[in-house]
Amino acid sequence: MVITEIGRDIISLNEDNYLEKIKHKIHIINLKFKSPNRDKMDVVLENFNKTNRFIISDNIKFYNNYLRNTNKKYYVLNNVNDGLITFFKKNNKVILNTFNLTDAERIFLYNNDFLIDVLCNLEVIITDLDSYESKKQIYNNWPGNLVIFNNVETNDF
Repeated sequence: MVITEIGRDIISLNEDNYLEKIKHKIHIINLKFKSPNRDKMDVVLENFNKTNRFIISDNIKFYNNYLRNTNKKYYVLNNVNDGLITFFKKNNKVILNTFNLTDAERIFLYNNDFLIDVLCNLEVIITDLDSYESKKQIYNNWPGNLVIFNNVETNDF
């Protein structure tokens, strides 16, 4: 397991900040464009040419069409009220934001057997420090990326 740090390893880009250049390699970029288009994506890929992984939560058809001709990969992020099971059935490359789950789904997820099964189908998960600490043994045996985020009110990294 690799702990991915928000702001250093993983950032969000939108219309306000996508023109900024960052000197160090960004591992994953969360694409938060209200109106994505080819020009914006061309700039992103040029400015962040070493980044190979992106997160999307809407405009999936656009991003799929754009990224399919590149060597870049994207993950679909679950939104609030997506429904955990439905979300997994509809998407094959996913990043799970546990803050967007209902309380019942979160309880279900953190059952040891189910968490192990879910992690087998994920490369990236966003969770809080307490949840990580309570399931540290499971997470430490997982080869994916763990994003620990503790500000639930502003979990829109």
